[in-house]
Amino acid sequence: MRLRGQTAFVGSPANSWSHRPAIDGLRALAVYLVVGFHAGLAHLQGGFIGVDLFFVLSGFLITNVILQQLHETGEFRFARFYARRARRLLPAACLAIIGTAVGALLITNPLDRVDLVPDARAASLWFANWHFIADEGNYFAADDAPSPFLHFWSLAIEEQFYLVFPIVALAMLRIRHRWLITSAIGISLICGVVLQLYWASADSSRAYWGTDARIYQIIAGIGLAAWLWREPLGRRARVWSPAIVPVLLLLYLALSTDLLSMSVSTRGFTATALAVAILFGLEAGVGPSLRVLGSSPVTYLGQISYGTYLWHWPILVLAQRQLLLEPIAAALVSATLGTAMAALSYAIIETPVRRSLRLDSRNGLVGVACVATALAVGLVAAPTVLQSDSPPQIRPAMSNAPLTPPAANQTADLSDAVEVDSLQSGSLPRQEVPDLDWISIKENFGSGPRARCEDPLGSDCLVEAGAGPRVLILGDSHAGQWVPALRALAQEHAFELQMKVSFGCPWPATLITSELGQWFEACVERDAMTWGGQLSSIEPDLVIVASRGGGHIRPRSSVSFPSQSGPELFRLTATETIKQLETLGIPILIIEPLTEVTTDPLDCLSGARFIDECEILPRPPTPEKEIIQSLARDHSGAFSADPNPLLACSDSGGCPAIIEGVVIRKDTNHLSVDFAKASAGWLWNEMQETGVFE
Repeated sequence: MRLRGQTAFVGSPANSWSHRPAIDGLRALAVYLVVGFHAGLAHLQGGFIGVDLFFVLSGFLITNVILQQLHETGEFRFARFYARRARRLLPAACLAIIGTAVGALLITNPLDRVDLVPDARAASLWFANWHFIADEGNYFAADDAPSPFLHFWSLAIEEQFYLVFPIVALAMLRIRHRWLITSAIGISLICGVVLQLYWASADSSRAYWGTDARIYQIIAGIGLAAWLWREPLGRRARVWSPAIVPVLLLLYLALSTDLLSMSVSTRGFTATALAVAILFGLEAGVGPSLRVLGSSPVTYLGQISYGTYLWHWPILVLAQRQLLLEPIAAALVSATLGTAMAALSYAIIETPVRRSLRLDSRNGLVGVACVATALAVGLVAAPTVLQSDSPPQIRPAMSNAPLTPPAANQTADLSDAVEVDSLQSGSLPRQEVPDLDWISIKENFGSGPRARCEDPLGSDCLVEAGAGPRVLILGDSHAGQWVPALRALAQEHAFELQMKVSFGCPWPATLITSELGQWFEACVERDAMTWGGQLSSIEPDLVIVASRGGGHIRPRSSVSFPSQSGPELFRLTATETIKQLETLGIPILIIEPLTEVTTDPLDCLSGARFIDECEILPRPPTPEKEIIQSLARDHSGAFSADPNPLLACSDSGGCPAIIEGVVIRKDTNHLSVDFAKASAGWLWNEMQETGVFE
């Protein structure tokens, strides 16, 4: 498809346009600022503005490309433009994605790799920024384990821009009045700034990753290119630029350090203004800055900066998993290896593909082939590598000595909570971790079936219909983890199962987790709805409750007992709840909090050879256990059930991760769906003790 014909805007350029080696130098500056920031260098806390410079450069350069093509040929070939962009970007990106996937295969465990599959897919298909926004990540969260594909967010914004901008630009250039085009660019820039300000206050991740929040930087580059195309630079600008540009570059470097304290958005606005001023200065004349930025070593680093950006981040992330490098060492490793990989990619892949005369004559076919390759990498190749069940081949030394001697607790009967005698060390051979379907584990370790239960009358709380007694499970996610077992029991014994689970909200009425704002509101609403009519409408014959112990989580509070805290608060709110149920004549079965462990057993299992390597130390029991047992003794309608003997934790050692081939936990404090189902027999015995099923 071609667009022909001149417009009022496109004519001979007011200033000569050709390749500027100094612009490659700016690319080099930008990428190594980002590398230093990613490595955690203390004095480059604002180094992320290197990406801001990339965005301004993108808008500036692509606008010049379009205007130059229209000026020289009088037409714009969409197929040629998109094919050249695809040849420039996609081969190197696909190679980096596959290389990162292979690196993750060698270094990370299968469970972690499952999480990387959607990241690789988003990176390949140019929506990584929206993917990470939807995933509710935080670019600046130092405590999070980052994805080695995270840096593709900025490339996704550029690719989205390349996809749309030629169409928008060509539509605008059909306008006959230059002032309308100038006004459109100005209004777009203002709207982009407003969007950045809005998202900065509403959602910091969206403000950083969102295309709409970042578009003002690209528009700034577009505006500069359009202005320079039509307005000749005066003599004064050419005289002063050699002296001003070095100052602007020093200010940009200062902005990337910790010398200036400002918000991310303010730093971005300032970086954008400086980037525009620097580009203007480089266009205006010559000087020492132009000579330094345009020198051969610097321009070469700028020419391969795209590859350096692609490779430095996964190298850094994967190296840190192994070596825990200090910031300076991390910067050296990621910069050196990233640059080396970029040089190889540039020589072997990028340059041959980009400069091939044969490919130049087949724009449509080349564009389709590049896109098809990206789709194949994102949908087939990278997922195939990442979903491999093989353990990491390169990892820190792991001791093969078990925390506790192999014991019979690894073959405990899940149907009955019986005492298990420990065997002496060496009485059983060490058991290897079985082949586990990590994809299934990751996908199916949720809390089982759910019910909305948002109708005031409780009409949408049903999980399983039945002719027998009506059972309501109530509580937080620790109640939800028992739903798969209860559903299986409901189907087997023909009772009706209702579900009222509010994640983060403990089961006692008015008891809330006080420092988690969204859960605070959910708990208040849950109490108002549950005790305001839902419970009497559902008319359960038995209420089963469960929630996480409060000893390892944030403080709790209650509107009914504002002066109380800790275990006493739990006792008061639990007692009040039991009394309300006693008034309604409804018995309550309280499942005691699970024994928690100190580290995630799935992480251990996915990298271990023997099961006993993953016997993990338990946390001390929470005070709720004794309180629940005392409440069951004091109230005839209250019963307690202790699931912890099922977990077979040793008094002298740790808690096993697998019993009879079943993975016990999905994290440090929740049961897996399979283990909950396997524990259904124990739960049925406890339910029968209430007398409801006689």
